Amino acid sequence: MWATLKALYQKHRRRLSFLALGIFLVAVAIEVDGAIPREVEVDFPMGEAHSDVTEARIEYWQEDEMVRAVQRNFPSGAPRAVRDTVELSSGDYEVTVLLVRSGGASEELRGRLTAPAEGVVRISLGSGS
Repeated sequence: MWATLKALYQKHRRRLSFLALGIFLVAVAIEVDGAIPREVEVDFPMGEAHSDVTEARIEYWQEDEMVRAVQRNFPSGAPRAVRDTVELSSGDYEVTVLLVRSGGASEELRGRLTAPAEGVVRISLGSGS
């Protein structure tokens, strides 16, 4: 039996090495694919008093590290929802949104996001702790 296997290996050694290389390359491609940032569209509802919001500061956090921050200004009041397009690697993110109102008062809201995501991701925001 071992002699038969050895003979098969000797006969197909070149094909087997190409097969092993192919399997290795597929495994590397799958691993690297998760690390490549992908574009994610995020939608933030501003709440009922959206017309009072003059500024929104949006931060994306992953494992205690801020990976992106953006500031949007709305001199005549924010729309019902604010959309942001961001490139994120695979993983879970905490999203912090600081809303500044026309009188100067501010409110911090938090939500969660898992990337990658298909389509527009609507973040459910709650009060920060």
